[in-house]
Amino acid sequence: MRSWLASEGLCDPALDSLGLGCDEGRGDFGAHTIVDGVLVSFCPFLLEGNGLRQRNASLAATDGFDALLEAIVPGVAEGDLFEGRALPGGAVIGCATLESVRAAAYAAMRIECVAHGE
Repeated sequence: MRSWLASEGLCDPALDSLGLGCDEGRGDFGAHTIVDGVLVSFCPFLLEGNGLRQRNASLAATDGFDALLEAIVPGVAEGDLFEGRALPGGAVIGCATLESVRAAAYAAMRIECVAHGE
């Protein structure tokens, strides 16, 4: 994914979790890029047993702070949240379905409102 972003001129080290000081060797928490003014996230996920483990990063460049985030959701199958998308060249990546993006946005909005005491 990173090599494809670089080949498309979309790689920005300030938007990549691998360069975060808070990572301390914990692994890949994804990368972000800006496409036509829209932030696009590439977040690694693993299906383990009967659940999903997804990693993501908040970045100072986009969120005002650096943080590594990991969500573990039991009882989730890959087809419930992700669909395959082919990149030019044939590689297939998992993309979040529209339904899962809406659910995540709703959950994030609730978390932010709680954090701000609303």
